[in-house]
This record gives sequence, structure tokens and C-alpha cells, in this order.
Amino acid sequence: MSFTIDRRSFLGAAASVIPTSRALAATSTLDVRNYDALTDEQLGASNHVVRIATQPEGEWYGMGISSYQGGDEGYRWQIGWWLQPLAITQYRLPAYRELYKRSFEGFLAKMAHRDSWSYWEAESMGVATRDTLGVPGRDKPTADPIARDNINYSANTMNLMAMHQMLYRDGKYLQPNSFALKHWTKDGLEVFGYDLPKIAQVLYDGFAETQWRGVACEVNGVYPAYCNQLALVAFKQYDQLLSGDMGARLIANHVRAWQEHSDLYRVGTHVPGGREPFIPRAYYVKQGAMVAMGDTMMSSAAYVNAWNAAWVEENYPYWKKRFTVTDGVMSVKLEPEVRGGHLHHNPYSPAANQADNWQSPGTPEKGETPPFYFYAAISAAEMGDGELLGNIRGHAAKFNNQATWKGSEFFYDRNERTGPARMSRGGAVLMTAAHLVEKDSFRKLYNLPLTEADVHTPQIEGVDWPNILVRRAVFDKQRQALVVTLLSAASLRDSKAAAVDTRFAIANLDPRKTYAISCDGAAIGRVRGNTVLDGADRLQFADGKLIVGTRLGTDRSFIAQAV
Repeated sequence: MSFTIDRRSFLGAAASVIPTSRALAATSTLDVRNYDALTDEQLGASNHVVRIATQPEGEWYGMGISSYQGGDEGYRWQIGWWLQPLAITQYRLPAYRELYKRSFEGFLAKMAHRDSWSYWEAESMGVATRDTLGVPGRDKPTADPIARDNINYSANTMNLMAMHQMLYRDGKYLQPNSFALKHWTKDGLEVFGYDLPKIAQVLYDGFAETQWRGVACEVNGVYPAYCNQLALVAFKQYDQLLSGDMGARLIANHVRAWQEHSDLYRVGTHVPGGREPFIPRAYYVKQGAMVAMGDTMMSSAAYVNAWNAAWVEENYPYWKKRFTVTDGVMSVKLEPEVRGGHLHHNPYSPAANQADNWQSPGTPEKGETPPFYFYAAISAAEMGDGELLGNIRGHAAKFNNQATWKGSEFFYDRNERTGPARMSRGGAVLMTAAHLVEKDSFRKLYNLPLTEADVHTPQIEGVDWPNILVRRAVFDKQRQALVVTLLSAASLRDSKAAAVDTRFAIANLDPRKTYAISCDGAAIGRVRGNTVLDGADRLQFADGKLIVGTRLGTDRSFIAQAV
């Protein structure tokens, strides 16, 4: 963002924090510590994901994998693991939007890039070695990664669009064909045009096709306990955005479709007066076979907590028991525990189990799958389970896999060792993303959405990221106060780093009100409309926005409060 102001006199005066007028003697009585703020590690992790999301088209820094894109660590998976933690960060900094908005749009651009979905045409009919050829309606290949199956791609794309609309309310992805997938063929360019409502309808029809059991990831393989959870939370948000009930109907039908099995297989304790929703790990359409839950619910508990928190709270202790630690090394019990009866095995169970074994780590056909305890890191963070999260991090550290700093970025990196010391790209993403998740973060995100009015409250813009970072940014409606904390990126790791001159803008101030501007409790000036009443050495207006000049090292907090 550019501003037309007298830069020399403005920044030359920025170092002073002493008010120049008696009218500025009063200081703010607000305590910034009462407002949410990112920790150093969360700032570092958010810097890492923002850098990944906003890098130029075709660049894939921090996303490289040793297996192919059709596997469980492809770009679509990584972006899916990042999107809720990124949204949580934006949700916690509602008065600083430009950086994260650009990040969401960057991720959608990456999803549209052919590198993210070109694998699909070769897989869209099924694979003979997995006994998935011959599924009805899959007799011809398609390059379109959204039209059928492939729910990890389509649901993550829907989530990105819905989250963008909830956070920014600009209608960008509600516009027809606002998301274009371009495919070159021998006959020329083929374009698959989508938007949020269109993707929602495709997924809704996909659920209906399987009698609401779910939509397949790869052809024939429906994974209700993980991949389909991505769609359920997207539909919950979709209803909030479009004031409809498509999502509510889909979720109710999906739960009902699996409830018939709940008396056969108890996940946890019985719910008085009702039956638990049974969610199997896998369902194979062609064989009509189920694979029991195993450890998968622990991997998706954060998502389920967004739409069925009571069930998660009741069953989480049971899921958690699958994760044990011996001498600092974590292991996961994969076998399902049968309660309240026996799981009825379909005659095709051997075929189903064989197909499920193709998901094992390192399998060439489907690529690598991160260990489930790395998946569980996000669920543990969502549930506020510091013990399990600490054990998972301790397991990683035992094998020298620790989050480290690179400049102002804080993240786990991949390594290519074998055995328990290995941390693939997926594991590194999941472990880093967990730093951005706090207790009930998913639950709040999908049940207490930002509103249209929130978009138009005062906010800061024009921040010189990545050189300047924002730790805190919230507008207190009751006190009519914008509260922000900024710091230089250099000071994040070195408190003695030289301070830098910078500036930022405050947008959406009510022109009918007078605002007192302060820094670290000391008054800077007052403004009203587009006029600086006091403090012209620090404050100027440009393009209808208030420009604040300052010198930043370690944290400095600014308040703009109506008086």
C-alpha cells in the first residue's frame, strides 16, 4: 500500500513519543494485556505459513515432497492442514486483515495451479491393483478434480472459499466461475469453472450418490472419519454464509446413514437416551465393506469438535488411550476395540483390508502418509490436551525433530531418515500448524463466525510485512477502541536489534467521532474526520486513512479510542 505524505518530516519526527501539546496530557487507561495476542512461536509459525501461501505462482517453498502429488502429502493435503490454523490466526487478529486475506487467496491460487491436481486424470477411473476399477459412473477418465470423488481436493477448496467469505465478506468466490482450473488437451484449452455454491452442490450430490455415507477420496474409498470431516465443517460454514440449511441436511443424513451401526460398535460410553454416531475409518463402495475406526478419530477430533463437540468430549479419553509413550517414544494402537457387541465383517472385508493396506507409509502407489500421532497434534491442541501434545513433541524431539527458527519463521522441517526418526513433509506441516491452534479454536471458528459488521470496524493496513509483525489487533466495540501491538521482525529473536522507522494506516475510523491515539500509554494526538487535531508530527491522513509514524524494535502497543 502506498501513501502520499511528506515522508521526510513525518518519519523524522517518528522517534519521539513525547506529546507536544498540553491537550495530549491524558493517556489511555486500557490495558493491552487484556486483549488476545500471538506468542513468539505463533508469530513465527504464522510467518512461515504466510510465506508459503504468498510466494509467487509456481513456487513451492516449504511444500516439497519425495512422493507424488496423488498421495497423502500432496499440495492439496498440505494446504488443507494449514487452512484452519491460518484462519484461527486471522480470527484472533480481526483488525489486521490484509496479510491473511492475501494468504487465503494465495492458497486458492495454488489449489488452482495444475501442479496441485494434474494427478487426478490418471486416477479418476480407479486402479486395478486396488480392485477399484468398475465403480459405477467411473468408466471414463476426467481431468476435472472436483466433478466426482477426490474429496480431499474439493472439500479443502470449498473450505478455503467459505473461510475467505466468512473472514472478508467480499463475495469474491460467490461469483460464478470465480475459480478456474485450466487443462490443456490435444484440442486446446479446457477450463473447469467453479465457485463456492457450485462446489457445494457437487459435494452434496456426491454424498447423495452413496446414500449419504460420504464422498470418496480416491475412487471407491470413502473415509468418513477423516476426509469427509473436511466437507462437514465446510457445509456448516456454508449455511452460516448463505442462510440456508443445505449443510444441516447433509450432516443429519450422514449421521443417520451410519447410526444403524452404532449398536454394533461402541466408540465410547453409551449416550443416555440416544445412539452414538458411528463413523468408520473407511468404506469401500464397490465391495460394500467397512474398515473399523482404528486410530482415525483422534486424527480428526478437531474437525468433529466444530460440529459435534459433545460427542468429542465424551469419547476423546477413549481415543487418547490409543497413544502410548515408552521411554519417550510414542506408539499408536491401530486395532479397534469392540464395545457393546461385535463388528459385523462383510464377506469383502479381506479385499477392503488389503485396499486399506495400500495406505501404509512409503507405499509407492499412493505416496507417504504421516504417522497418526502427528495428525493428533492438532486434535490435542484443539482439546487443550497439553499432556498429549507435549508427548508428541517429546517423541519428535527424541529423534532430533524440533521446531527451529529461520529468521522470523518458526517451523518443523522435513528429514529423510527412515524409521521413527523420519519426519516427512506432512508431519512437519502438522506439527508446525499445531502451534497455531488453542483449546476450542476450531469450535469457535465454525460456531462464532465473524459478521458483515466486523469487516467494517477500524483496522490497520499498510504494515510492512515481513519486516514489521503484528502480535495483537482487535477492535473493542464496547470501548470503541482499536488495540494493536507491533514489533520489528528483527526484534522477535533479538531484543537488542536496532529499531526501524516505519508507518502503518488505520482504516474505517468513524468520521463523526474524535479519536485519541496513544502508544504504550502515552498520548500521540487526536483526530476527527480527516483532520489531525493534535500530534501532526506523528499523524497524517492520506487517502482517507490515518497514517501513524513510529520507530519499532520490540513490542509497542497503539490504541485509537473514541472519546
